[in-house]
Amino acid sequence: MKKRKKIPKRMLAIAALVDHSKVLADVGCDHAYISINLLENGKADRIIASDLREGPLKTAKDNINLTDFKDRIDTRLCPGLEGFEAGEVDTVLISGMGGMLVKEILSEGIRVVEAADTLILEPQSDLRVVRAYLREIGFEIVDEDMLKESGKYYQIMKAVRSETGQVSENDIGLITEDEFGPVLIRKKHPVLKEFLLNRKAHFEALLHNKEFIESQKDSENDRITVIDKELKMVTAALSRF
Repeated sequence: MKKRKKIPKRMLAIAALVDHSKVLADVGCDHAYISINLLENGKADRIIASDLREGPLKTAKDNINLTDFKDRIDTRLCPGLEGFEAGEVDTVLISGMGGMLVKEILSEGIRVVEAADTLILEPQSDLRVVRAYLREIGFEIVDEDMLKESGKYYQIMKAVRSETGQVSENDIGLITEDEFGPVLIRKKHPVLKEFLLNRKAHFEALLHNKEFIESQKDSENDRITVIDKELKMVTAALSRF
């Protein structure tokens, strides 16, 4: 097998949350690095790697052709889960996208999602929205990881179908858990703690900045109230460490 580019730490962390899949959908596969890594480590029998853009999908095909897995990875040009049939995959993996887009893909592909057992998601924004939606469609978050790479924080979540849905195990409120991660909080994850401490310092600095406070007096957007609410959530989450 020819040598390929080293896979980023973020992608390794995403792949690590996959236990084993008979058929996995790698939605928005980009260069197919995660798909290839999963097969190399025996975490999937077969993978369907999709992307809505021809360029990245061609790069994915080129990378796949450098491996011994050409007969175990199919590629599809389609947005989200539009090119998939219900029951075709047991695991749906979506990474490298904003949270609102992740929710949209899950919602528009709900028949495929409802027939799957496991979701591996790495939304890069609007985490609260994604976690709340998982609860709404009957999935429970059973594992999470968080890392910092190139100065940016990433959260990854693994959700499985549940009869009861997500149940809060903390006393800090679902909104706070949805924002920072119920499992990350329960694990007392060190990267989450670092993130929370940084956010706390940032919010407190703003609320003690006279120039900032003065600038908000005649502002139509009440940023001070928003920051105060966010600070309370951060403080509540930190109380669990």
